[in-house]
Amino acid sequence: MRLYIFATIFAILSSGATAELQCDRQLLSEMASEIIFERQNLTGFGPAQYGGHAAYLMLRSGRMNEIQLVNAIGEGRKPRGFDSLLMAHRIATLGPRGVEQWGDDPRDILISADESVERAILLLDQGETYFDIVRQIQADPNYVETFNTRWMRGVGLYRLVIDQTEDILKQIAERAENDGYMEVAAPLYAIMPEGNYEKFWERVKDTDFERKSLISPSAMRSFGIFSLGRNRPLFSDIEQNVTIPNLYHLSLNSKALSFGPGGDILAISLHQSGLTLEMALVSSLFIAAVNTGKIDPTRRPEESWDFLLSEMTYVLGSQVAEKTLAPFVISADRRHYAGAAIDVLEIATAIEASKEWLRNETAEIPQKPLSLTEGFDWTRALAVWSVVKTGERFPVEVLTEEMLTLAIEGHIQREEFDKALDMAERTNGLKGRLIVARDIMYRQNRLCDQHGLLRNSLYQQQLLWDFP
Repeated sequence: MRLYIFATIFAILSSGATAELQCDRQLLSEMASEIIFERQNLTGFGPAQYGGHAAYLMLRSGRMNEIQLVNAIGEGRKPRGFDSLLMAHRIATLGPRGVEQWGDDPRDILISADESVERAILLLDQGETYFDIVRQIQADPNYVETFNTRWMRGVGLYRLVIDQTEDILKQIAERAENDGYMEVAAPLYAIMPEGNYEKFWERVKDTDFERKSLISPSAMRSFGIFSLGRNRPLFSDIEQNVTIPNLYHLSLNSKALSFGPGGDILAISLHQSGLTLEMALVSSLFIAAVNTGKIDPTRRPEESWDFLLSEMTYVLGSQVAEKTLAPFVISADRRHYAGAAIDVLEIATAIEASKEWLRNETAEIPQKPLSLTEGFDWTRALAVWSVVKTGERFPVEVLTEEMLTLAIEGHIQREEFDKALDMAERTNGLKGRLIVARDIMYRQNRLCDQHGLLRNSLYQQQLLWDFP
């Protein structure tokens, strides 16, 4: 029988449920600790799949230091990304004067760096140390070919610092421009407020830079980054009066605003359906809902998923909305119910409609939301949640996968986290338990501090090892 590291792990959860899940840093810490210590009991490659994000959140919050983490991870298979986590932390902690203490040649570190380590180097001193290392690499024939093959002249560097202030972005961009890396500078200027890129383009548009097409206004538009920090799209003079790109801009801007799980739903749906006008309308409604505080995708992604399904159903019609959302998968911020976009959005919608009843805040049985598809069995969902509400221990052998998902989510909404973990473990073993523990940890990170999540990121799929 497993030795449980924290015998009192749920003692603080005995109080009554509130209207919404709230920030609970102690709960986050307990979930992260359980993942870190229990992952070693998984078989095969299992331990490598869990523990990296938990280790980051414990280190980032100061609840564990590097030595404690290394000891907790043990001698077995390390979590994926664990070494880069320690390196990113070391770089950020030592600062720009501690390059010699990184533990290896800085050139080797940058060449093999993942996004977290590269970001840590780039932000040490607004690009000075970073581009000094790049200069050293370019001067050494033993390094230059390998590095340039991967680096591609830094075209994608802007993704690593897209959350930074205009002042920091400008310092990095100016250093890149002075060193001749226009492909680094152009996107950085383009994600700043109006005027920055325009001034840059005026400086370089008449030069003989051989890759000028990569830094032109049309190239910036194709990246999609023009939507960030701007009230209107970035176009060349010829394209100013084109309607379709302006509508497309709305979908990308909504993607940036959503800050996280499922944030690309609108942009993907635009491509899936080809309905530019209709998706622009949904996007504008989404942007308005965020700006007015009706939904908060940063802290509570389920609100935005519920909203998106409702508006897409209203604007596109139920059949077109379902057809658009069914073919692609979203990670859903490591939710235990991640999968096809339509499934994620339907579960979130069902929960949003039922959470007050689930928490006994109302006796009125909720009605099936109009945005749920005909295939969503609302009667069965209510039956599952009725058992959850009784407090009985569910006989998991009678549950389908869909019913199990609804039952676990019901317990989470009622803040019965021990029951959610127990149900997942009885059905899918330790792996199932850790999936739910990770889910709870991720939700709490969003409700509390949003560590490792970059605001305005169009591309981020997981936490970055980000340190102040």
